[in-house]
Amino acid sequence: MNGVKRRMIRWRARGIQAAVLFLLLMQFASGAQAEVRAQIDRNQVYEGDNVTLSIEVDRRQAGDNPDLTPLEKDFRILGTSTRSQFQIINGRQFNSFQWIVQLLPLRRGTITVPPITVGSEQTEPLSLRVAEVPEQADGAMAEEIFLEVELQPDGASSYVQQQAGYTVRLFHAVPLHDGSLTDPTPADAVVERLGEDRSYQSSRNGKKYQVIERRYAIFPEKSGELRIPPVVFDGHVSARRGSGQARRRSGSMIDQFFGSDFFDDDFFAGTPFGSPGQPVKLRSEALELRVKPIPDGFTGQEWLPSEQLVLHDSWTDGPPEFRAGEPVSRKITIEAKGLAASQLPLIAVTDTAGLQVYPDRPVSDSRTDGVWVFGRSVQQLGYMPEAAGRLTIPEITLSWWDTKADKQREARLPAWEINVLPGAGGTAATLPRAAQTASVAEEPDEPASTVADPRTEPLADTISTFLEQHWRWLAAAAGAVLLIVFLFVMRRRQGPRAASEPGKTESAPVHEPPPDLSASRRTLEVACRNNDAQAAAQALLEWGAARWPEDPPLSLGGLAGRIAHGAEQVRALDKCLYASGHPHWQGMDLLEALGPELGKTGDSRVQPKETLAPLYPQHS
Repeated sequence: MNGVKRRMIRWRARGIQAAVLFLLLMQFASGAQAEVRAQIDRNQVYEGDNVTLSIEVDRRQAGDNPDLTPLEKDFRILGTSTRSQFQIINGRQFNSFQWIVQLLPLRRGTITVPPITVGSEQTEPLSLRVAEVPEQADGAMAEEIFLEVELQPDGASSYVQQQAGYTVRLFHAVPLHDGSLTDPTPADAVVERLGEDRSYQSSRNGKKYQVIERRYAIFPEKSGELRIPPVVFDGHVSARRGSGQARRRSGSMIDQFFGSDFFDDDFFAGTPFGSPGQPVKLRSEALELRVKPIPDGFTGQEWLPSEQLVLHDSWTDGPPEFRAGEPVSRKITIEAKGLAASQLPLIAVTDTAGLQVYPDRPVSDSRTDGVWVFGRSVQQLGYMPEAAGRLTIPEITLSWWDTKADKQREARLPAWEINVLPGAGGTAATLPRAAQTASVAEEPDEPASTVADPRTEPLADTISTFLEQHWRWLAAAAGAVLLIVFLFVMRRRQGPRAASEPGKTESAPVHEPPPDLSASRRTLEVACRNNDAQAAAQALLEWGAARWPEDPPLSLGGLAGRIAHGAEQVRALDKCLYASGHPHWQGMDLLEALGPELGKTGDSRVQPKETLAPLYPQHS
């Protein structure tokens, strides 16, 4: 009997142990799995309202983030944020992590919030109903404050990337305590606000209203039907009171004197004694815009839908004087009505026979007059004639689509016949690239057209005009100063040698080159073997100064015109130095081509002598 009792006690103890172990395993399993939950703040909203989606996990693993891609089908993601919580309840600690996602529904009807994946878990799908904006429930308040929206152009149709005007007007006959107005949020379109809000008075049906007007520019990004959801006004207004006679018919004498609420008077509005006002929320109507594709007959390279597009040329009165080996600048401006600066193209230019072209990056900006966007792009071109003679600068053509006349037009700058004069030896030098860019920045703007906003500085105009008219004389003076300094340095270098060798005559033998000619030749050889374009250009100019000391060439273009071998390679080096982002230069081609001009090359192991600072800026 005692044995049976002992066995029953052991079985009972084992059963309790198994139950405790099972509960521990269940608790461990539930704790090891990070459950993912999702919820939305409202199950029904009106069109144009935002929805807040919360995604919560008990414990966040490293690298676990929700995949929000499935939401993009029916929602626009306006923003995300995160939040973590830590709590201790009855001695147990609870951790949670939340992602807060702001969503804007893109259509009406019943929309399913799809399952969101976080790590290896997924949320449950949610249902959201988006209803059409109802009519104003309070008819009396609707007469006191309402929203009005308008879409331009007339006929509610435009081309893709064409500016469409969208205007919002808030009419109110009661004072506003506060309020906020949302922006239009159409899908597949770029929206830009035009200027500041306008405020004025207007009358509707014999009733006076204060009007707040706000304008937008909408640029559709694809053809088809573009739906512009309602904009929403949310604020507080002062409640209208009845007439004084109505107040006298009811209430006490105090009420008849002060009204139903003494501190509800407009005098105290906005103060701690004033009433916060009556809340009001307004929604405009949704609008539809029919977006047309690019016409099949358009032949331009860039699609530019505009009401007006013009080209301005700094050579309005004719091109300046051209000389071989000397740079000439030109400024071309594009101005377009109804296009942003980011939509304007680069000017397409190519080299012509005997003329190299160096385009700079354009400087662009957008402006507005409160109704239209005006894009402006200014591009600087540098021309370098290679030799004297006649050459032609081709015309510049830009195709665009006139949205007012609904047809293609061409903006043109005429071709120019140029007579290139011989290089002015010793009187004009090739400007470094950095100097050209700086001089361009100082040139005055062209007179603004009807779509521009002309504002000038009188002092700046005076200085710029002086530089534009007298730049050749200033360049000649600078070249003369550089030549004098160069000759002075050369004289200083030759002086000690003459003093240390008194027994030698002043004239060198006819068959041996001057010392500087030999040294510059060795310097050029080292630079070419190292593929150093900057050092090679410097060595070439020093070699030219030693070979023609009385009339040294002041640019690589001028030097190329004086030699019979290697002129093409010298011009290629010159273009390589001017061009931004040039490929790696190979110096042995230049060295081999100049062999007949240089004579015998020196020993490549000879170290180059110290030279003057390079005439060309460093190019990255």
